[in-house]
Amino acid sequence: MFSVVIASLVVTRQNPVSSTLGRGDENMRGTIELIGPKRVMVGVRTENDDYSVLELIGGYDPEIGDVLAGNLDSLGGETILNMTQDESWDVFIQDIYGSRNSAFKMVSKH
Repeated sequence: MFSVVIASLVVTRQNPVSSTLGRGDENMRGTIELIGPKRVMVGVRTENDDYSVLELIGGYDPEIGDVLAGNLDSLGGETILNMTQDESWDVFIQDIYGSRNSAFKMVSKH
């Protein structure tokens, strides 16, 4: 439950719906399962068994099996923790809630 004050009026909702598409769980974890040929795009299987596609902004060295944590279900710019390599990565999340096949198509081009 949450409350919002709007011009001295309190509105309470039981099931809040985010006003921003994909503003998700900052503690979500996922595993890198796909790496593009240029190593700048990765496909991450999230704990929800769907895929997020991340564009790496920087000279990172992704590896299959690396465990990532952060807003993996949020489109746009994010800082993600690579728990395996103990590094923070700046990424741009290109796609969320996708299938392995859709993630493969995106990642294989980059």
